Amino acid sequence: RMFMPLDKEDRTAPRCRYLGFREYIYTGREGTVGKCHAAAEWTFGTINQRFLSGMGTRMHYGHPDFLDGFWARNRGGMSKSSPVVNLSEDIFAGYNVRMREEASPHIDALEFEKGREATFNAASNFFSKISGGSISVIRSRDNHLLCEKLGLLHSLSFYFASVSFYVSNLLV
Repeated sequence: RMFMPLDKEDRTAPRCRYLGFREYIYTGREGTVGKCHAAAEWTFGTINQRFLSGMGTRMHYGHPDFLDGFWARNRGGMSKSSPVVNLSEDIFAGYNVRMREEASPHIDALEFEKGREATFNAASNFFSKISGGSISVIRSRDNHLLCEKLGLLHSLSFYFASVSFYVSNLLV
């Protein structure tokens, strides 16, 4: 009900299906690794998402978010089968929203506090999980279907906010 405009009585025309908002990494003051995590979230999770949302090309990347659960459950759920349970389910839900031409804005009216790993080994495991999720995204049928339907503007935002982000960092 929270996703629906106040003048609507049914679920046919909500304002959005996936609502993203920024997070504050409170472990940013716990050392160099915590500062790196906080800076990465600010760059990718806030600045980049604001820009993509303003252009109308944001699909979904990163937590925290609100998802219209009724809508997602009636369209097959969020997760895809993978060797690791619930890996990249948020990305696949964002792909599902985009393929069905629904809205996925980012707002700054809400903020969520979150702690990240503040040791090097834990951070390395976190990034290993992220890269493993990127592999499942590359192999997915959703990735192929989405790339066939995107225009130029959406293709560029998809390139810089998906798995190719890692390729760009490797080349630079």
